[in-house]
Amino acid sequence: MSRIEAKARRQAAREKYKPNPIRCFLIAEAPPTDDRYFYFENVPTADWLFRGVMKVLFPLEFARYVRRPEQKRNLLGRLQEKGFWLLDAVEEPLDGAPKGGPRRVRYVLENSNLLRRLEDLVAGGYMSQRTPIVLIKATVYDAFYLPLGREGYQVMDRKIPFPSSGQQICFEKLFGEAIGLP
Repeated sequence: MSRIEAKARRQAAREKYKPNPIRCFLIAEAPPTDDRYFYFENVPTADWLFRGVMKVLFPLEFARYVRRPEQKRNLLGRLQEKGFWLLDAVEEPLDGAPKGGPRRVRYVLENSNLLRRLEDLVAGGYMSQRTPIVLIKATVYDAFYLPLGREGYQVMDRKIPFPSSGQQICFEKLFGEAIGLP
């Protein structure tokens, strides 16, 4: 599959679950290089971000989650009904990007059109600048917290780690705080 086809496939999956209005906007770093995208309905392994978000938002339903596509469809539908939507700051996988630190933050900033996409969503009536924005992953926070705030967006001031590699509990706590859960 070409990069263009893969991007179109991710966009179609994401648009299928786009709420109107968006009540809470989640921004992650970039899609994975394989078929583990947040909005793909059949992800048999990993799927860390989906699992982390659902465990916080829908703990009872998630407790019975066993990676069946129909279960993921139902949870994504619940996410849409609740008004949550996720975009990646960078629309393409970060192949060849620096692994971390300031160079990765700069790379993410230079390869993102996030501000334009947010402006388009505001202009289209899907959200307002007052819609809460939750930044997921330290690089996303470091790259966009100040620029989004300067543009007047309501960005939650939490540096939330990606929910893998032992960061799941920290993710659950900080993500829950960011969206106002006790």
